[in-house]
Amino acid sequence: MGGECDPVSEGKRLKSLADALREAGCQHLQLNIYPQARHEVFNETNRDQVTGDVLTWLDQALTLRRPARCE
Repeated sequence: MGGECDPVSEGKRLKSLADALREAGCQHLQLNIYPQARHEVFNETNRDQVTGDVLTWLDQALTLRRPARCE
Protein backbone atom coordinates (compact mmCIF):
# COMPACT_ATOMS: atom_id res chain seq x y z
CA MET A 1 0.00 0.00 0.00
CA GLY A 2 1.11 3.47 -0.64
CA GLY A 3 0.26 6.84 -1.97
CA GLU A 4 0.09 7.81 -5.61
CA CYS A 5 1.99 11.02 -4.77
CA ASP A 6 4.61 9.36 -2.57
CA PRO A 7 7.93 11.09 -3.31
CA VAL A 8 9.79 7.89 -2.38
CA SER A 9 7.99 5.34 -4.57
CA GLU A 10 5.83 7.56 -6.78
CA GLY A 11 3.22 4.81 -6.54
CA LYS A 12 4.72 3.18 -9.64
CA ARG A 13 7.40 1.24 -7.78
CA LEU A 14 4.73 -0.41 -5.64
CA LYS A 15 3.34 -2.22 -8.68
CA SER A 16 6.81 -3.44 -9.62
CA LEU A 17 7.37 -4.66 -6.07
CA ALA A 18 4.02 -6.48 -6.01
CA ASP A 19 4.78 -8.12 -9.37
CA ALA A 20 8.21 -9.26 -8.14
CA LEU A 21 6.73 -10.68 -4.93
CA ARG A 22 4.08 -12.60 -6.91
CA GLU A 23 6.76 -13.99 -9.23
CA ALA A 24 8.71 -15.09 -6.14
CA GLY A 25 5.69 -17.10 -4.98
CA CYS A 26 4.22 -14.79 -2.36
CA GLN A 27 0.51 -15.25 -1.90
CA HIS A 28 -2.29 -13.16 -0.42
CA LEU A 29 -0.95 -9.96 -1.93
CA GLN A 30 -3.17 -6.97 -2.40
CA LEU A 31 -1.90 -3.75 -3.92
CA ASN A 32 -3.59 -0.55 -2.79
CA ILE A 33 -2.38 2.74 -4.23
CA TYR A 34 -4.32 5.64 -2.78
CA PRO A 35 -4.94 8.63 -5.08
CA GLN A 36 -3.50 11.96 -3.93
CA ALA A 37 -1.89 10.31 -0.88
CA ARG A 38 1.78 10.62 -0.05
CA HIS A 39 4.19 8.38 1.90
CA GLU A 40 2.53 8.14 5.31
CA VAL A 41 -0.85 6.75 4.29
CA PHE A 42 -1.93 6.30 7.92
CA ASN A 43 -1.67 10.07 8.40
CA GLU A 44 -3.58 11.10 5.27
CA THR A 45 -7.12 12.47 5.15
CA ASN A 46 -8.36 9.02 4.03
CA ARG A 47 -6.70 7.21 6.95
CA ASP A 48 -10.02 5.61 7.92
CA GLN A 49 -10.20 3.95 4.50
CA VAL A 50 -6.56 2.85 4.73
CA THR A 51 -7.07 1.39 8.21
CA GLY A 52 -10.25 -0.36 7.06
CA ASP A 53 -8.43 -1.86 4.07
CA VAL A 54 -5.65 -3.18 6.32
CA LEU A 55 -8.13 -4.70 8.78
CA THR A 56 -10.10 -6.32 5.94
CA TRP A 57 -6.91 -7.78 4.46
CA LEU A 58 -5.78 -9.10 7.85
CA ASP A 59 -9.17 -10.67 8.48
CA GLN A 60 -9.07 -12.42 5.10
CA ALA A 61 -5.47 -13.58 5.56
CA LEU A 62 -6.17 -14.94 9.04
CA THR A 63 -9.33 -16.70 7.85
CA LEU A 64 -7.33 -18.48 5.15
CA ARG A 65 -4.87 -19.75 7.76
CA ARG A 66 -7.42 -20.70 10.40
CA PRO A 67 -7.56 -24.50 10.82
CA ALA A 68 -10.89 -26.24 10.47
CA ARG A 69 -12.57 -27.18 13.73
CA CYS A 70 -13.50 -30.76 14.45
CA GLU A 71 -16.93 -31.18 15.95
